[in-house]
Amino acid sequence: MEAFTEILDRHLLQAPELVLVLNPNAGRVRKRMARSATATAVLNPRLHLTSSLDELTELFRTKPVDASQTVCFYGGDGSIARGLSAMLACLGEDAPLPTILPVAAGTINVMGEYLGLSEPPFETLGRMAERGELVRRSIPSLKVEVEGHAPIYGFMFGWGVIYRVLEAYYARREHPTIADATLVMAQTFAQSLNPNAMDTPLFSRRGLRLCVDGEDLGPSQPALHSLIVGVLERSTMGLRALPPEPIRAHRFHISGNGMRPAVVFRHSLMLLFGQGDQRELAVEHPLVARANIGELGLELTEGYTLDGEMIALEGARACRISAGPIIPFWAAPEA
Repeated sequence: MEAFTEILDRHLLQAPELVLVLNPNAGRVRKRMARSATATAVLNPRLHLTSSLDELTELFRTKPVDASQTVCFYGGDGSIARGLSAMLACLGEDAPLPTILPVAAGTINVMGEYLGLSEPPFETLGRMAERGELVRRSIPSLKVEVEGHAPIYGFMFGWGVIYRVLEAYYARREHPTIADATLVMAQTFAQSLNPNAMDTPLFSRRGLRLCVDGEDLGPSQPALHSLIVGVLERSTMGLRALPPEPIRAHRFHISGNGMRPAVVFRHSLMLLFGQGDQRELAVEHPLVARANIGELGLELTEGYTLDGEMIALEGARACRISAGPIIPFWAAPEA
């Protein structure tokens, strides 16, 4: 752990504008960092240890950041959505924002991969000291407002099958492993092959009462088992589950699916990998897909995910998703 302390010290000294927010309790491996990270934080005022949303909010309230700085959320347990939301709650959506440095640790993995920074976290941190190793990119965000809850900000919203799969994964033990993930995915695939898959809780369909840019889609809208709302054309593992055109500033895409798993597999290149326009399927199949919308209203009767974090809900809740502020990120230079 002394090596960990020395590495953090070096990166913080080499990049005086860097503010590192570390959750040392996220995951079994990072728990071993806790004592070393605590010792480092005592000596370096730009290393902040947090383990809850309340602590993140207090951090940005007492030590506000500005556009001259870089903030790196290093951890898991929803660090990107929770950290970004705490920062925006304290600074305001219209404030000049610091640039976010994504590292491949926890829920920010998807953003790191999207921005070409999928190497080990310390390699990404090392780029801060090298001119030309990073470029700024502006990424639109989502603002998710659920009845009875404070707004939360992120980039990829998921409901339905994705939430239920994660729920099964995290229910296996306090700190699930890769073996748990493999087992849950195998079980999901096996259930998808069931001719009666739509009758199982995993693939059950529900009416979401969608309202797109003020237009109620009405009683004819299909019941869905999955909904993705996002601002990233490409997600992890190369998935492209949203309509194909570029996403404009202060806009986002949606894709809702109520098709049988066998039909989804048949059209997987279009639905999951963006080869063609999935909206063509809406004529014959239960599918709702829109591009570059500014607001989505829906009713949730179960939880959702935001950038990989599970957010549980109780009872039916009205939800409004709108365009959030533009967030500056560091990214790898394009080849």
